Amino acid sequence: MTKVYFKEEQQIMKPWHWFFIIPIWLVTIISFSIGFYQQFVLGIPWGDKPMTDTGLLFTGIFVLSILIALTLLFFTMKLIVEVRGKGIRYRYPPVIRRYRSIQKELINRFEVRKYKPIIQYGGWGIRVKGRRMKRRNWGIAYSVSGNIGMQLYLKDGKKVLFGTQRSEAFERAVVKMMRKEE
Repeated sequence: MTKVYFKEEQQIMKPWHWFFIIPIWLVTIISFSIGFYQQFVLGIPWGDKPMTDTGLLFTGIFVLSILIALTLLFFTMKLIVEVRGKGIRYRYPPVIRRYRSIQKELINRFEVRKYKPIIQYGGWGIRVKGRRMKRRNWGIAYSVSGNIGMQLYLKDGKKVLFGTQRSEAFERAVVKMMRKEE
């Protein structure tokens, strides 16, 4: 087991996301509650182009299932990055469940850099921006928020960027990892 020089976990879910999630849930639940009550209890078709009872029931279940899945996705998704003696390990559950690693022997050089997540990568998350989409090859990015990241330039020409909220500690750990002989 190699020593961990740096570990960072960044949650996707931020407190201000509740200002979007709660109203969406409320509007959906209230709308379908009114529709179910009107159509099932009062017997009056809901809407100007009403569905059958079965159609309304399945649509309600489908929409609530999608909301539940998206909410759970937001709660469980996070970026985990570790700098160890032999390389950098990362995962992005639930999308990347098992750790992936970049061995230090594969790293040509690295730098902490400021980047433009929307312009260079199309936003946050797991993002690939290749030559076909823009004339510049930014490589792949794993980010949650912010605009500071650890850019790795690999020996095979690939580029990997990890967004970070602790850039100085990340950089110190990578420097230590690259100097360490194991």
